[in-house]
Amino acid sequence: MPATKQIILQYGLARTFSCEVKPEQLWGTFEAPAPCENPADRIRESLTQPLQFPRLSQAVLPDDRVTIVLDCDTPDSSLLIAGIWEELSRVRIDPEYLLILQPFETGGTKQFDPRIDLPDKVREKIGWKIHNPEDETACGYLASTGSGERIYLAREVLDADVVVTVGQTSFDRRLGYRGTSSSFYPGLSNAEAIKRCQGQGHRELSPADTRPLRELNDEAAWLLGTQFTVQVIASKGGSFSQIVAGEREKVLRHCKSLLDELWLTQIDERPETVIVAVEIDAAGHGWKHVASALSTARSLVRREGKIVVLTDLREKPGAGMSLLKDTREPREVYAPLGKLSPSDHSETLELLDALDQASVYLLSQLPSDEIEDLHLIPLDSSEEVGRLLSTIESCVTVESAQHTWGQVIGE
Repeated sequence: MPATKQIILQYGLARTFSCEVKPEQLWGTFEAPAPCENPADRIRESLTQPLQFPRLSQAVLPDDRVTIVLDCDTPDSSLLIAGIWEELSRVRIDPEYLLILQPFETGGTKQFDPRIDLPDKVREKIGWKIHNPEDETACGYLASTGSGERIYLAREVLDADVVVTVGQTSFDRRLGYRGTSSSFYPGLSNAEAIKRCQGQGHRELSPADTRPLRELNDEAAWLLGTQFTVQVIASKGGSFSQIVAGEREKVLRHCKSLLDELWLTQIDERPETVIVAVEIDAAGHGWKHVASALSTARSLVRREGKIVVLTDLREKPGAGMSLLKDTREPREVYAPLGKLSPSDHSETLELLDALDQASVYLLSQLPSDEIEDLHLIPLDSSEEVGRLLSTIESCVTVESAQHTWGQVIGE
């Protein structure tokens, strides 16, 4: 048996942490899937051989108005849009009949123009819009759900002849699985719906358990009549590892299986310390990514253990997290957080849950006093992380932890 084992983790933008630990200290490692080779070819292949559905070019007429609902934070979104246009151009559809519509994102992540890989002659003719839930004229009435809830959605999906959803299938604390129809609600609804859906995920549920918000989105997709979807599974490095196109329900089922295979982090016993690395990806590198990584770490670490988060974070804490400043105990924040309902509501709750489970150490680019205000323990360098790990009893490492879901087998 070797005297030591090496830990190597990528974090931030191409930063690397490495250190040596004793073999008995390292209880497990999770490695993220690699990016697929030749992504443009893989996109073309998936669109020409969709799952349980005709090719998109066979399901669209030249005078159809097509709305592509592109979910926020989709890896390689411009390549996906270029591939879809290549397929649609087979039926000589007018590019001015095509609109790329993106949901409103409460985290405020800047969305980049997904048309950059389109041919020059069509790039400016194809529309691109980010939904504005504050615009009272932006939504129309779709229908009432089986439970009697009235659903309002962006007029661009209500008026379209064909709606195609494009996005990333991923784990989600509120939805269980995000992907396919989950981009409709509340992201393409009104401000009231978005505020109503803010809040904490269901900690006691697994991704496969029934979620009301997920069911509502699937019902909205059924009411709209949308059937075709293009979905990717994330990889390390901010790209995608798998792509599946075709009939919505079949694609979601297949992507759930892929996600469980590639991104579910399972261990047999809780360690004293969980080390989670957060890479920059299509969604950027902010507190929402840290919050997702904390959720995985909290699910794996033993009570009163240690969580070590490796980031290159520069984003200032939002209004919700700022409530922690000058509090003696993190739990004091729950009541004012519920009243304020800030845009970082979910992220703040994930942080509070992690602090309730363990001590949280954060490597970032933020000033130490700002980190301490959040009841976190700042780490100033990777060398300081290495010194901390030399004192631990046991640890598990998780790569690209913003995409993972943690489970302890048997619990």
